[in-house]
Amino acid sequence: LTQKVPTPTVLLLLAGAIMTVTLWKSKKAKNVIKTSLELGRQEEGSERFKSYAVSRGLVRVFSKSALGINSVLPDSYKKFVERQFDPKNIPTNQNSGSEEVASFDMIRAAVTLLVASILISLVRF
Repeated sequence: LTQKVPTPTVLLLLAGAIMTVTLWKSKKAKNVIKTSLELGRQEEGSERFKSYAVSRGLVRVFSKSALGINSVLPDSYKKFVERQFDPKNIPTNQNSGSEEVASFDMIRAAVTLLVASILISLVRF
């Protein structure tokens, strides 16, 4: 176990293809993705999980800190930041035919998959 185990590239590609098909067809994987998309949504909705008093307290502390910092910032900076978070500037999902807001969690999921695949490939070397 102290030496490298030679693995043919064809087997690694086959394993990657099997993992991809399994994730694509798996109902459990779809539920995990659905849950992560719901947790990452930008608009209001029903919550699946209850919050804890500690987390609510942390949010309260950081909200009050942000209000304090916001009181000393110049108005030009506040307006700039406000424009960055304007929902009118968020692109909609063109493929669905509805005015559905773009899901930023898809970007996070793509980055997570990319990093995971890079780490898996680096372990080989």
